Amino acid sequence: MEFPIAIANNQYCDKGTALTLFWLAGGLSVFTGENKRNEHNGEWFDFCETLIDRLTKNVYPEGPVDFDPPINKVTAYKYRKAGIPATLYEKVEGKKS
Repeated sequence: MEFPIAIANNQYCDKGTALTLFWLAGGLSVFTGENKRNEHNGEWFDFCETLIDRLTKNVYPEGPVDFDPPINKVTAYKYRKAGIPATLYEKVEGKKS
């Protein structure tokens, strides 16, 4: 977990990168309560909670990295109905310089 945490805490981490980390870590399962903290997953759980907090508070700026979640319109609708903030699953188009 050392490298993903270092990336998420880096001042240059952008929203696309943070969302990629969140999805690769399975962060939605923490947000929805599907996974609970236990003695075996504390560091991972903390990492997911940190990403959730920062993403929902728009801490990460828009940057060069794209993010396109692996979901369809039906799944996005289910997420909206479940009260999952759109910032955790919406597409991000990176800024190109």
